[in-house]
Amino acid sequence: MKKFLPLSITVLIVVAAIFLLQKQFSQKANNLAQDSVQALPVGLEVGMRAPDFILKDLDGNEVSLAEQRGKVVMLNFWALSCPYCRAEMPDMQQVYSELHSEGFMILAVNISDSPAETAAFMRRHDYTFPVLIDEDWRAGILYEAYSIPKTFLLDRQGVIRHVQYGPLNADTLRTLVKELL
Repeated sequence: MKKFLPLSITVLIVVAAIFLLQKQFSQKANNLAQDSVQALPVGLEVGMRAPDFILKDLDGNEVSLAEQRGKVVMLNFWALSCPYCRAEMPDMQQVYSELHSEGFMILAVNISDSPAETAAFMRRHDYTFPVLIDEDWRAGILYEAYSIPKTFLLDRQGVIRHVQYGPLNADTLRTLVKELL
């Protein structure tokens, strides 16, 4: 038994050293990945970091795009007066219901309607994804949402991976989101 004690201690030390080195390497790799994302320019093109903004949701709570890091985000600009916007919402709800628990988030930014009108519409259609109100059009201008619907799909680091002008159907949206989850 005494012969195995030094060997056991040596094995334990080696295993502990490997564990600590692996942890340090993993932490450095994460820091490098974050640094490389931070080095990307902020803009509206695929491969750029999405510009941050803060808007209020239908309950009056402030929501920041930056707070969504770690989730795949569909940033959708829309209005009640836009028939194409309203037509894509059942598909958005379907994919949101399927993939929300896996880290998919929708931020539907209404650029022209009152919070009361928007909330009534969402309730009437049983849509459960978050809606933000852009009453002074800050985010709409920032994202050049001059024609709607306009959608940006962001990866978990907030980098734009897809830009859509016009409506998205459930199959296309699901495929795009699953590639990023």
